[in-house]
Amino acid sequence: VHQVSADCAPARNCSLIAALRAAESMPSEVTVHIALANGTYDCSGPEWPFDFALVHALLLLDGGGGAVLDGGGRRQLFHFSVSTNRVRMRGLVLRAAYAAQFDGAAVLVSLGSVALESCTFQD
Repeated sequence: VHQVSADCAPARNCSLIAALRAAESMPSEVTVHIALANGTYDCSGPEWPFDFALVHALLLLDGGGGAVLDGGGRRQLFHFSVSTNRVRMRGLVLRAAYAAQFDGAAVLVSLGSVALESCTFQD
């Protein structure tokens, strides 16, 4: 398991975005565990990589029950569109994520697999 910490100040998202981008280049035998610090992550800006492609690695995005990903009511949080996407989201609050062009999906799965464990969706 490749542990990646994303515990910078949540409102800035700096290490969360870097961790998601780094996960894209990991080989298939790797599990990338991104452990989020408690707090609210602003995912509404243009720098948020909602359409990233995990071509090989298995990703565990772990909110530990105290991390909130906030779309600001302006965009979806994730779009998984590669057949090899293998993602587990655990203990996250997914808030204010809306994308009219994708039927309002906060998390859209076109291809691949996504498992949600103990996650909450909020308006």
